[in-house]
Amino acid sequence: MIKTIYFLIISLFILCACASSDCSNDKLNKDELTLDEKGINLKQVFVWINMMPGPDFNPRINITGEIEVTESSEYEYEQIALSTINIYQNDLQFYSIEPVIRIGENTSSDNKKLLIFSTKDGMNVKENFDVNTEVDVEFIFKLDDRIFSRYEKKLVIQKAH
Repeated sequence: MIKTIYFLIISLFILCACASSDCSNDKLNKDELTLDEKGINLKQVFVWINMMPGPDFNPRINITGEIEVTESSEYEYEQIALSTINIYQNDLQFYSIEPVIRIGENTSSDNKKLLIFSTKDGMNVKENFDVNTEVDVEFIFKLDDRIFSRYEKKLVIQKAH
């Protein structure tokens, strides 16, 4: 029952955030691999704080979203994996997350896969972390033995009350 309520709250939060999201994409080029060649499309990214009151209230930061990976002549889309998500604020790294990943249904094309990522239970808000200040998020991908990153900058932290 609590999981169902939690899922509904998250779904409602994502829906609200979709309507008000204004994010910019910046690319980081490592190993001389461009992200456009990789076919990585960060479709949705939400950073939010669970502020739901309760007997053991403890604000927790969460991240969730969707990434579309398109197959190319250089690789098969199954070869690309999202390994780590780093969250920065004011150029300081506060969190490094091994995300929970599930494959979603992608109705737009057969040569694409949809990665739906999230945190498992959220993480405690750290002492110097300001929940009212934007964050930058780094997504670290692996392709065979190569690593490359993608950034989403100036994401507003949503609050779920």
